[in-house]
Amino acid sequence: MKKENENIHLFIIEQEYKRSKAKQSGQDGSLRKAETPMLNKQNHASVIEKLLEMHPKFEVIEGPESLQTPEQVDMPKVEEQQDALDALDLLASLQKMRTEEQELLETKEDLLVTERDLRSKLVKEINKKKKATGKLKSEITTIQKRCEQLEKALGVNTYR
Repeated sequence: MKKENENIHLFIIEQEYKRSKAKQSGQDGSLRKAETPMLNKQNHASVIEKLLEMHPKFEVIEGPESLQTPEQVDMPKVEEQQDALDALDLLASLQKMRTEEQELLETKEDLLVTERDLRSKLVKEINKKKKATGKLKSEITTIQKRCEQLEKALGVNTYR
């Protein structure tokens, strides 16, 4: 089970690293000096693919002013990439939730073991106190009897 957890953790870490790397590369562009956009009229499909990588929610709207032709952009391929990204995100989320659930179950088990140990210690302590109290009561009874015997022998009634 530990090996499986390690594999899941590694997978999640790799996925989060890829996502954060993608986010960083998207953020780095906003931190650099603005550059004038240069479009290569022959390769608009690659530009759109790059935009889709950087911005998964990016939508391509073809209008009269659009420079690309339907042959240059393979829309089913783009949709498949988005579906694959969504599926990867869902899978990563599921793995993350499974890992979190496993950690919570382990924490719960640890707490139950701790509770059981503490209850056991408490019961032992209560039993010790009961024995000590019983012993003290017995000693008090013995001392009372000796005091009464001494009073009778002396003819004094000081006790009570």
